[in-house]
Amino acid sequence: MILHEVASARASGRSGAVEEVLQRHRVHRSHLKLWEKARAAGERDSLTDPASLVDLSRRSGLRAELDAEKQHLAALRQQLALVRRLIEVQQRGFESARRGPRGDLARQLEDAALAVLVPLVGVAAACAAIGVARATYYRDRPRPAAAPIGPPIGPLSGPR
Repeated sequence: MILHEVASARASGRSGAVEEVLQRHRVHRSHLKLWEKARAAGERDSLTDPASLVDLSRRSGLRAELDAEKQHLAALRQQLALVRRLIEVQQRGFESARRGPRGDLARQLEDAALAVLVPLVGVAAACAAIGVARATYYRDRPRPAAAPIGPPIGPLSGPR
């Protein structure tokens, strides 16, 4: 206990011995005086280190926050696992529909899914999510119109 160390430091007669003990335990002299008064009055409950009480409350708050974050992370991991499973099932469904006798339906589903996903995540990610090649998307889309070509400019423009 700090009070015993302070008493032995005072008994040693060395100058600065008490201050060394207080610095080592990070205790202010005012705390020491409060503890000595409480000890003289016979109170044992008030002899705790006020700094450690603050640290304990801070630690318990951090512990509660950490536990809450761990629970939140576990819930997010469960959601991610569910979403991955759903995507896997969707990909299998598209693959089986593509192979089956109703290939037109699969093609329509792919087109509808691509129409929704491409503006949101881009062509590469949408095709990966559905399980089709990017060439499938580009093969069925019309090419952008070419820029109109105007009359020639310069000396080759013809007679004047």
